[in-house]
Amino acid sequence: MSKRAKVESGDRAPRVPRPDASGAGRRPRGRPRLGKPVARHLPRDQEILHIAAEVFYRKGYEATRVEDVAREAGLVRGSIYNYFRTKEELYRQILQNVLTTFDLEEEVSRDLSAVARLERVIRGRVSQAVHYPVESGLLVDQVTALEGELGDWARESRDHNLAAMRQLIAQGQKQGDLAPGDPEILTETVVGAMRSVNRWYLRTKRMDPQHVVDEVTDYLMRGLRA
Repeated sequence: MSKRAKVESGDRAPRVPRPDASGAGRRPRGRPRLGKPVARHLPRDQEILHIAAEVFYRKGYEATRVEDVAREAGLVRGSIYNYFRTKEELYRQILQNVLTTFDLEEEVSRDLSAVARLERVIRGRVSQAVHYPVESGLLVDQVTALEGELGDWARESRDHNLAAMRQLIAQGQKQGDLAPGDPEILTETVVGAMRSVNRWYLRTKRMDPQHVVDEVTDYLMRGLRA
């Protein structure tokens, strides 16, 4: 399977289910948890992923050890391997979880005008950054800088996303809905703005997420429209 196929199939993977407030579907708790109380409404494996994302974001992929995640999750040394076999598996599953929250291929292929599809893509990406700021930060700030297969996959995914955005902008200009301009420059500008959202949102988290999504999307679209 090609790298492109891996990316696209990852985008289409089933969304990770979340348990309801009653606790249905949760993993049995078993041994008392010794770590800080983070995301304990989630099944244990998903809670570990949530904690691992924060550790990776804070320390970086290379500097993070599986033992670091186990310690913050309150797991007895070695117990984390009952859930995840390697550090790379942990990291890949974190990325997979956030990628399943937005399907670029589905949005780009909708039977809508280019400007309507572009707005949906921007809204989806901003929503992803706000609702999953740590995981989005890993995608934006860390993975593309890694060496090896994981870094290659991330860079190919990034380039594919940029190409889709450029195509939508060019189509919107051709249809007369978007202002004229160099599609490549406009794409880099819009994507750069979206990539910054998770950083300042992580610092504040005082604003309503939907308000942030609406404001950023509307502002970017006003700048692009004819």
